[in-house]
Amino acid sequence: MTGNFMRQRKLIIEYTSKQMIMQKYGPLLSLEEIRDVLKYKTEEAVKKAYYKGTLPIKLVKIEGRAGLFCSAQAMADYIDQVDKEGTENVMA
Repeated sequence: MTGNFMRQRKLIIEYTSKQMIMQKYGPLLSLEEIRDVLKYKTEEAVKKAYYKGTLPIKLVKIEGRAGLFCSAQAMADYIDQVDKEGTENVMA
């Protein structure tokens, strides 16, 4: 019973995270939007973390567009991972 509840909770969280991000930012997030979601102080801090390899999400360059981006799915996956780790720590 508990396993089923946790699977349902995971599906709800994953759906909610992606839908919320898609509604607010669309399918791609710019550096400014990534900064906003991940609470970095500046876009330069996001870039620095990316180039150092410490940014927790994958960024991509898009041909014909300036800057770096991440998908709403990648951001939702990261948020879900953080939520899962937080839940496991509380339950431990």
